[in-house]
Amino acid sequence: SSNQSSQIDEGRPIEMPDFVSFALQPTSNSWPKDLSIEGLSENLLTANYYMVLDGSGSMADSNCSGNKDKLSVAKTAIAAFTQQIPSSANLGLLAFDEKGIYERVSLAKNNREQFQYALKNIVANKGTPLNSAMRMAYESLYAQAKRQLGYGEYHLIVVTDGEANRGEDPSTTVVQILSDSPVQIHTIGFCIEGGHSLNQPGKISYKQANDPTSLAQSLKEVLAESPNFDSKNFEG
Repeated sequence: SSNQSSQIDEGRPIEMPDFVSFALQPTSNSWPKDLSIEGLSENLLTANYYMVLDGSGSMADSNCSGNKDKLSVAKTAIAAFTQQIPSSANLGLLAFDEKGIYERVSLAKNNREQFQYALKNIVANKGTPLNSAMRMAYESLYAQAKRQLGYGEYHLIVVTDGEANRGEDPSTTVVQILSDSPVQIHTIGFCIEGGHSLNQPGKISYKQANDPTSLAQSLKEVLAESPNFDSKNFEG
């Protein structure tokens, strides 16, 4: 959040420990580790999009989003984004706001109306527990991967406007996710000056959005990175 001390100096991203990505370990890695044939998904190749939305106190500001607060702008962009996700894909939502940090909508196909309702009811307040949020999101994606025997696509999308609280630096969790799984992490830094701990070139797909238009465009590009998505269908 903007009211928290930054962990970034001179606008440079924090250095994360060296790691070997999951994709480069085909003979030594399997994911998830504990497969089960119980409760299998109907379609093992389903794509999964899990959204983490920053509802911290600074999202109530309107310093770079016109006459609307940042959270309202983010909600509008995310609502348009989710309408473009194929109906066959699973969608989930976790947020941290005045009500705390918890999953608002679990990964599922037929939950778009529930997603929109939960999105509207996020109210900006409190801090930015990024590490906890990303760990919880990964646990949900991991549970779904068990149901799909590791097949399919797994996208973790984080929309945030500030650096994490003290003790909530997500760097170690990011290394674990990228080393142990095929989950793709997409981060959109909304109205952030300088660097961010989730700005890790070559590791995380990080995009900077400084206004409502660029936020919507950044979300569009998340879908464009999916091998099964036709960008011509996006009208966000």
